[in-house]
Amino acid sequence: MIPPPPEHYSDLKNYPYRFKFKNAANKEFQTLLQKGTFRQIEADKTRKLLPVRWVFTYKFNTDGYLSRFKARVVTHGDLQTSLSQDTYAATLTARIF
Repeated sequence: MIPPPPEHYSDLKNYPYRFKFKNAANKEFQTLLQKGTFRQIEADKTRKLLPVRWVFTYKFNTDGYLSRFKARVVTHGDLQTSLSQDTYAATLTARIF
């Protein structure tokens, strides 16, 4: 039986699949850097940084077998101060007749 995925990055310390999830987190981080989603800056007292959190999940194939380990980094975008350009998230609405 597979244990539930870790809740926090610090939980990986004693987690049985820690190396798989750490590899998935590293891959996610590198992909976000390549896409230019964010940039790394030096932390200082004049800037308020947005808190981030890692979300770990298992992915299964159509037969129900474990196929991969997935890691996503999320943040509270609602805490972001307004920028010179607008930010938005596209949403989809479906109407059923």
